[in-house]
Amino acid sequence: MKFPIWIVVGVCVAGFGQEGLAAECTTASPPACVEGSGYFDNKEGEQACRDAVKTYQQSVNAFWDCQREQGNAVNDEARKVIRLFNCRARGKETCE
Repeated sequence: MKFPIWIVVGVCVAGFGQEGLAAECTTASPPACVEGSGYFDNKEGEQACRDAVKTYQQSVNAFWDCQREQGNAVNDEARKVIRLFNCRARGKETCE
């Protein structure tokens, strides 16, 4: 009997609390300067591309941090929902 209950809880948790998440995690597009072939035309072009790649790398790192934070928030919410369900299933008067 417990199996169907966990399915229901799992389905509810999957969509529960999504509205409270921060804005969608995004990352910048890769810099176009890496698409060329051969050497850079000059040192300034190489440095500008290097800076663009560093900015892109920072954007990717921020994206992963955002994903991790959102995943943690969803996991925390899921644990809370399961804890509340288990509390009510035990027949407790007050569940926090």
